[in-house]
Amino acid sequence: MAKNSSKSVLQLIFKGEDEKLHTFSFNKAVPDLDEATVNKAMATVTSLDMFQKDGVQLYLNVISAAYVDTVTRGLFEV
Repeated sequence: MAKNSSKSVLQLIFKGEDEKLHTFSFNKAVPDLDEATVNKAMATVTSLDMFQKDGVQLYLNVISAAYVDTVTRGLFEV
């Protein structure tokens, strides 16, 4: 019988210096964090000048945050 599983990931979305959206994901985040806590943490990330790729700051502006739940329903295993 195939196994079913689920997981929850905290995804933080930022806009970078390149005007593109960049996602910072936490697979083992504390569940049920409140908006103020996450927003404060995201503001801290934007103040750190250490997340760059090819000279472009990736996490410049806070856009959104969400817990994303994924459910996998196995059909069969061989």
